[in-house]
Amino acid sequence: MGFFENRTPEIIKQWNDMTWLVMDRGSFYVCKVVSFEDLELYKKLVEIDSPYIARVYDVTLVQDRLCAVQEYIQGETLEEYLQEKGPLTEQVVCDVTLELLEGLGAMHDRGIIHRDLTPKNIIVTGDDHIKVIDFGISRVEKAGASTDTEFLGTAGFAAPEQYGFRQTSPRTDIYAVGVLMNYMLTLKIPNEELVEGTLRPIIEKCTRMDEADRYQSVEALQAVLSAMQPNPLKQARPQTGNWLPGFRHGVLWHKVIAGIYYFFALTMLLVGA
Repeated sequence: MGFFENRTPEIIKQWNDMTWLVMDRGSFYVCKVVSFEDLELYKKLVEIDSPYIARVYDVTLVQDRLCAVQEYIQGETLEEYLQEKGPLTEQVVCDVTLELLEGLGAMHDRGIIHRDLTPKNIIVTGDDHIKVIDFGISRVEKAGASTDTEFLGTAGFAAPEQYGFRQTSPRTDIYAVGVLMNYMLTLKIPNEELVEGTLRPIIEKCTRMDEADRYQSVEALQAVLSAMQPNPLKQARPQTGNWLPGFRHGVLWHKVIAGIYYFFALTMLLVGA
């Protein structure tokens, strides 16, 4: 039994011949026609439940066509967001990239390479988080394959191996992440303008021509970016210290004397009352 059971969802909007916005039981969904060749890919996508990846709920027949039923996300594309806000700060770029890597990690764990990470395929939600969308040219990594069967990708964001040099891998998405970081900081891809600052060497490593010279996994890149994040515990420590005299500096003998003093003071107050 399909996602909509025996019901026919109401088509609210048809973006093109392959994609519709539908409503079922008061909720909105995106239905996208997929080929039977992509059935393995979408079955793996159904297994992913990440807050940073557009959810794929099912692959089922809609209007007698095989469709992926996907989460409908309200927001604007990262491209639209950047055109409105302008270049982002390094801190914000780190935050966005860490969310992106978290989502990609869930895909890579299942052998899925996105292959088309661009500002138009990332949605910024109303609460300023991101979700990756559009799995139209994603593929499942094939053991033993030397190259992809289709050479696809968006110019400027696609890694060299997407043009037939070798099979795409998680390092292909890492290349695109590096380009995205540069784009968020400058509104330009690295070939047009490579950003200055502390993120430059990270972007350079992500976008090396040879995939062996890049970060080898999203976890490796996450570790580098996380190390650059401010330590919230360290920042909060001055605000969470005890304001009572004797307890401010954490010295043990100060605490003992202060504790005895406060005990007798409290006792005298109670006796007097």
